[in-house]
Amino acid sequence: MESFFDKKIFEKIKEFIHEAGKILLLAHLDADGLSSAGIIGKLLMSYGKTFTVKVLKQLEDDKVLRESSDDLIIIADMGSGQLSIVKDYVGRKKFIIIDHHQIQDNFEHENLIHFNPGIYDDSYSASGLCYLVAKELNPSFEKLVYLGLVGAVGDAQYQENFKGFNQEMLEFGLEKNYLGMSRGLNLFGRVSKPLHETLANSFELTIPGVTGNESGAIELLSELNIDLKNKDSSWKTLAGLDDSERKKLITNILIRRANKGLNDDVLRNIISISGKKGLLSDLNEWSVLLNACGRQGIPSLGVLLCMGFENYTLPLIDKVIKEYKMLLANSLNIVNNDDSIKKIINGVMIVNAGIKIKDTIIGTVGSMIIRSFDSNIHTFIGFADRNEYEVKVSARTKKKINIGEIIKNICSEMNSTGGGHKSAGGALIKKGKEDEFIKLFQEKTVETLIK
Repeated sequence: MESFFDKKIFEKIKEFIHEAGKILLLAHLDADGLSSAGIIGKLLMSYGKTFTVKVLKQLEDDKVLRESSDDLIIIADMGSGQLSIVKDYVGRKKFIIIDHHQIQDNFEHENLIHFNPGIYDDSYSASGLCYLVAKELNPSFEKLVYLGLVGAVGDAQYQENFKGFNQEMLEFGLEKNYLGMSRGLNLFGRVSKPLHETLANSFELTIPGVTGNESGAIELLSELNIDLKNKDSSWKTLAGLDDSERKKLITNILIRRANKGLNDDVLRNIISISGKKGLLSDLNEWSVLLNACGRQGIPSLGVLLCMGFENYTLPLIDKVIKEYKMLLANSLNIVNNDDSIKKIINGVMIVNAGIKIKDTIIGTVGSMIIRSFDSNIHTFIGFADRNEYEVKVSARTKKKINIGEIIKNICSEMNSTGGGHKSAGGALIKKGKEDEFIKLFQEKTVETLIK
């Protein structure tokens, strides 16, 4: 593999693109994958290239490669863990893989550009790498820095701060005034939804008596003498609160959480996007929106939005978000209330959801649980049926372990496919093999996860 920071790699990418007639762009269905596809799609459009975009749950077999008649296949947010599949076709067509996941079965070929810093640095998302490529090939794309960071937010690389290259992108965006930053409650709907709805849908930050309970949210605001509407009869939003209202709300949330033994880390750096309005002005909301598109089977909407077709996509966005939030709320309720599908061992929550939770959102549910469910839950392992023969495994952790590497090793022993990165990973295993997976996971983490 060529040196990651070698400028020659960008020239080679440009050469591959210019020489190609037909191009196939493959991307993962989450926020990182869709923002990556949007960036690369916009780059290909600037070159006047003909291309097709296909969004996949995962590159699980060679079907899409076998059926392709394209000269060049670009794979974003996938590919590094599926090099054995790519290897069979690299002699007949060219490939560009832009990914940040664990590398498996690595090889080199003149028809392959493998752009992955994973063995050098873990502070990259696929969208950040795609942004780096696009900016190097077309400097006018530097203003798309928000898309480079959206994938990092979606992949849980942003907690209190970014690090490494992600932080460099943020600082660049702030310096160029492409981005802004403030401190506050970073809840979805902060700028675009009625305040009571935002609080009721605060699954990323548990508010006892309010999260998942719209009546509870309205009652809370009434107790604090915060009106639901502004003087012009428009709905009041979280971003629209004055200082006094904001302080009252934050204090009440802190008290409610403290009474339940939850930590008081409720304030976050909020990153805004200059020149955008409403929903599209907030980096966190972009991430949730793209995940909603991908997880609900309409990824094309997210890709088009990232490519700049906002007039076409925005009228459809509200319905997508409402359905996605309802799906997440129902899935969380299942985990919280159905003891038959879950168990907790030394801070590890194991959920075997079967068909009760969609395989496309089990990972998102896991991310929300380890962030807000209980201070003792540091790791989540979830199983959800993909079909009658296969089960999707999603893992999330707050521990300083490389869960993607652990899953890769487990799958190697189980003759399955899987991997990921430090804080998140996934796999596809045969139905009925869940207990074997858990047994291997416990064996490989017995020392690290109980510390």
